[in-house]
Amino acid sequence: MAATIKPEDIAEIRRMVADGEVGPIRVAARLHKTEIARSLGVSHSALCRWEKGSRMPSGDVAVAYLRLLKRLAAARNSCSSCAKILDLNDDGQ
Repeated sequence: MAATIKPEDIAEIRRMVADGEVGPIRVAARLHKTEIARSLGVSHSALCRWEKGSRMPSGDVAVAYLRLLKRLAAARNSCSSCAKILDLNDDGQ
């Protein structure tokens, strides 16, 4: 099922990318770029460009990435392994 795309979600993920927040969230969760990229269905190089801020995610993948990052950030102190959060089959709520 495709995520509902809201302009405010796109704006938020783009702000997070521009502000350099996405990489530290992934690193704090002890996840590799490859794991995140695979869970989102994008290439490793696409994720690298997002973390560097040279490209921005768009559409459904941007919303999925935002939800994933929010779940990782929220779980930062509450789980020993955040890898289970990469299961994007649920709606993350």
